Amino acid sequence: MSSDSNRGQDKKINGEDVARDLDDLAHALRSPLTALQGGLELLDETDGATLSPPARRSLNVAMSASRRLSTLIDDTLDVARARAGQLDLTLSVAPARSLVDTAITNYRTAGANDSVEIDIDCTDVEVVADDERIPVVIGRLIEFVAGRAGTVRIEVSREGADARFHLSAPDAGDAPPGRPDRKNLSRAETLAIAMCRAVVELHGRTISVDYPSADDRSEGGSGSVANGRAVSFTLPTAD
Repeated sequence: MSSDSNRGQDKKINGEDVARDLDDLAHALRSPLTALQGGLELLDETDGATLSPPARRSLNVAMSASRRLSTLIDDTLDVARARAGQLDLTLSVAPARSLVDTAITNYRTAGANDSVEIDIDCTDVEVVADDERIPVVIGRLIEFVAGRAGTVRIEVSREGADARFHLSAPDAGDAPPGRPDRKNLSRAETLAIAMCRAVVELHGRTISVDYPSADDRSEGGSGSVANGRAVSFTLPTAD
């Protein structure tokens, strides 16, 4: 009979195995999910205007849920690949503003909350980045800081050899009194932050997430973080 140690070694699954298994699972999920999304979009385009209010609400919920599931699949795969050392970047030089604009376009196209206004203050700076993954990161962070806020502010500034992206919302915090907002993150939010952190760190830079406490919100807090969440990350500049 083998020892517990040997049994443990026999059953050991390394990061590459997990990433490969999750990749297989994602492909298995994507086919029916794509069909479901296509059917919902077709219903929306052909009969959406004639649906009763309850049916319209149900369709909106179903479309939102399918988009959320697709996002969860993408984020789970990216985190697993990053931990296995299999998340690759394609770096190029791009204006920081173009990355922000692409992120906002994707955010709106994905059916995000149209009531959220996005205020941009971006200095003229070019960065070295993966111009496909960074807009995804920015989009996830917009959703993260927005919460129930009416406005999300995106500021891009130059700090030495880095460009600093700062996203904040003045009224996004909604944690119960006496509990830090960090403890009230959903699993989807936790996963989204993990994915964003993995991508930013692969660029050799850092990401910082502020979770104001209920006391900060009730007393007005300080700086742009008051009453809401804020996230900052950096990317290397091109010069």
